Amino acid sequence: MMSIEHVENLQSLVQKLQNYHLELELQNEELRRAHNELEFSRDRLAELYHFSPVAYLTLSIHGQIIELNMTAALLLENDIIFLRYKPFISFIAPESQNAFLLHLKLVAKQSVEHHRCELELSHKTRKLIVRLESVGIPDENKNIYKIHTALIDITEQRQIQVRLQDHHQYLEQLVSERTLCLQKTNQKLLESNKAKDQFLALMSHELRTPLHAIITLAGTLQDQLQETLNQKQLKSLRTIEESGQHLTALINNILELSKIQANKLKLDIGIVYVDELCETCLRLVREEASKKEQTLVLKIMSNTKVCYGDERYLRQILVNLLSNAVKFTPKGGTISLQVNGFFCAEAIEFSVIDTGVGIAQSDLKKLFQPFTQLDSRLSRQFGGSGLGLSLVQSLVDIHWGKVLVESEVNRGSCFSVLLPWLRQQDSPHGTLSLPKAQASR
Repeated sequence: MMSIEHVENLQSLVQKLQNYHLELELQNEELRRAHNELEFSRDRLAELYHFSPVAYLTLSIHGQIIELNMTAALLLENDIIFLRYKPFISFIAPESQNAFLLHLKLVAKQSVEHHRCELELSHKTRKLIVRLESVGIPDENKNIYKIHTALIDITEQRQIQVRLQDHHQYLEQLVSERTLCLQKTNQKLLESNKAKDQFLALMSHELRTPLHAIITLAGTLQDQLQETLNQKQLKSLRTIEESGQHLTALINNILELSKIQANKLKLDIGIVYVDELCETCLRLVREEASKKEQTLVLKIMSNTKVCYGDERYLRQILVNLLSNAVKFTPKGGTISLQVNGFFCAEAIEFSVIDTGVGIAQSDLKKLFQPFTQLDSRLSRQFGGSGLGLSLVQSLVDIHWGKVLVESEVNRGSCFSVLLPWLRQQDSPHGTLSLPKAQASR
């Protein structure tokens, strides 16, 4: 019979065996779970590999296809089974095969660096350009035994680049043609300007000289033969004198505009006494105003004693505006010349205000165009060449100023000329900021 001690030993051994069996079961369960997870990961990795948007190939160092994903098979238009162990060079266009062989040599020498090359594939249906990005995989002896390669389809990208290059060349050709055309046009304009300058110089001499003689002779005849000539004859002489003066003024305006447009007009900037300037301008139009029984009014702000500018051209600006006001203001109307100063803006304002026929808002944009009359009926009634306001605008521009207009039909007009109060080099601001007006050019 077995002793009690021997039985207890057997029971202990059985207990240990049961414990070992339980541990083995737990370990087997853990191994099965790890195996399942590994299988899932492998399947997931295979799915990611095969259905990746990038085509992947594994090549031998001689360029034989060892493994590839579904994307690569679709790109090469064959089944995976058919493509395995096929030389990749057989799918490359002949003109790109040398580039592929050189690519293999470079990858086989260096396992760390990525190498790139662009190839054209021998595609069945279309031209296909791909970029290869490869890296060598070393064995335990650090020798390259296989190559991982990504194929990226860049066909559309290259087509876009070609189209862009063609478009760029087209634009260059177009620019070249336009430039040549502009050069020819500029040459013609230079020749035209030269001819215009010659014509104006000729006109200045050939027209102004006889006109001056006609005006002088007409004035002399009126003075010397006033008592012997009848009223009709005197009126004819006055008409000759006035017509000559009108033609002289028109010629002078044309010449001034031509100088401004050619940047040949030079300003003689200096101190201008405002009261003397305004009184002179009013005196020059007073005779015409008196014929129409018009009232001339002068208002000068007490602190606007002097300004800077070319006195001759400032006088021409104001006389042109006052002459227009006299011309388009009916008998018995009022014409005012007002001068105001704006300390903050460092600007001085000359305003010519009349009670004349006024200007429609739709016509304000055409107001300063040369040889433009806003209303042909007014042109026939009041005369004029349409150069006066254009000349005013040009003269104000070269004085670094602005012309502002406020007008209402049958209520009159206000033309304001805003000029820098100081010379540009004296102004701390360098530019002219002007107060708001209801309308500007």
